[in-house]
Amino acid sequence: MNSNTLTKKETIYLILYNIEESDVDHIKTLFENNPYVVNLINQKENLLSKVSPNDFTQAQKLLITLYLYLYAALHSRDIIRDERLRNIRTRLDISGDFAAMALQNIKQLNSKAILKDRTPIESIIKPTSELALWAANVVFQAYHEGRHLKKELITHLDSREYEHPFDKKALETLEGTPRLEALVKKFYQYGIERLLKIQYTGSNIKVTKNNFPQLYRTLETVCKVLDLHPIPDLYVEMGFINAFTTGVKSPIIVLTSGCVGLLSYDELLFVLGHEAGHIKSQHVLYHDMGFALQMLGGLIGSVTLGLGEAATTAIRLPLFNWYRKSEFTADRAGLLACQNVEAATTAMMKIAGAPPRYYKSLKPTDFEKQAKEFEGFDIDKLDKIAKYVSVMFLDHPWTVMRGHQLYKWIESGEYERILKRHTTQNLQSSGKRATKQSASKSRQSKFCTNCGRKLSGNEKFCISCGSKL
Repeated sequence: MNSNTLTKKETIYLILYNIEESDVDHIKTLFENNPYVVNLINQKENLLSKVSPNDFTQAQKLLITLYLYLYAALHSRDIIRDERLRNIRTRLDISGDFAAMALQNIKQLNSKAILKDRTPIESIIKPTSELALWAANVVFQAYHEGRHLKKELITHLDSREYEHPFDKKALETLEGTPRLEALVKKFYQYGIERLLKIQYTGSNIKVTKNNFPQLYRTLETVCKVLDLHPIPDLYVEMGFINAFTTGVKSPIIVLTSGCVGLLSYDELLFVLGHEAGHIKSQHVLYHDMGFALQMLGGLIGSVTLGLGEAATTAIRLPLFNWYRKSEFTADRAGLLACQNVEAATTAMMKIAGAPPRYYKSLKPTDFEKQAKEFEGFDIDKLDKIAKYVSVMFLDHPWTVMRGHQLYKWIESGEYERILKRHTTQNLQSSGKRATKQSASKSRQSKFCTNCGRKLSGNEKFCISCGSKL
């Protein structure tokens, strides 16, 4: 970052909106009485409306705001309560706690050393190399923490808007598999869902507003952004970087302690958003079935659940195939939750096995390049049979493959289209989306979550066990 970042037109709007009367003549001199700048000064009350948060990158938003905080502090203004600065924060989608962080760092500066016989406005328009380095370090810290940038709430979000076509195709194949209904019934008959939930709720720590407030607020943010209600319960278990979701009726998310300790804020949003995406897309029933078959198969060899080995093998292949493809959809939800491509990338790098001692030197561009080079080996190419065999019984696809699919989605423009959808457009189409969501739920909720009976999608009660649907 350098002083040139502060010369773009929208930044001038923000500076002039925030300028002190005592500095008006100084800034005219700095811009050599440019008629355009002089005209802007005369209409400074209207300048904020000319600024859009989309005009800047996230790092630029923080950098510009930090310099404006510094300018205000040099004029002895209260940067936390100052109305103009609050307006700028709101306009740039920056959270209020960035002001507190900035103030703490500003207090550690020597104001005389900053000014060096220059005016406050000159010190931010043309910062010294020492000041520019200080600002870059503060912004890097804030950007890494992530929570200082507000996330766009995506109202009326329908999971089918970001559903990966491979996910949809594999799901259709799975649901056309003979004996699937019988396997679902066995899943509930043996109480496997209940056993899975007991295993994790009985052994791990539940996250609440009281015991882990910051972690709970992170989950709240994810659910607000993705429009997921109600908020699922969250548990933490010991382990490296991993997370999963279990429980069909009342899903819970299980997060490892490694996620909490080794991921940045935005990386954690990506991981939690990935799991919330599984819930929103109603993936959990088939996920739990796949996990149960894999787990029990490892314990007692060939598990048939009373259906016979041929039947369970016929179901196992399309189930695991869909299981992996559903990860592509969930990754998209994770990106929508964190709204930070770099953080989604570094999260994948850490999941893929990057050693913690090298986290500070991770280069997302290298992983992105590696993922894009995966095009020639994608699952839709001629060598898909070899790849299918190599990952036949793995529940997750290769991380680089996931990255490749995510970048393809970003480059298609669909990610930006969903993210920048205007609230007014959402409200106008809310009735249509509500119908769409209902249809999606009807399509996906094909089984009673108590007994496993197949449903048409219109029932209010299960005719087999009487459970309310």
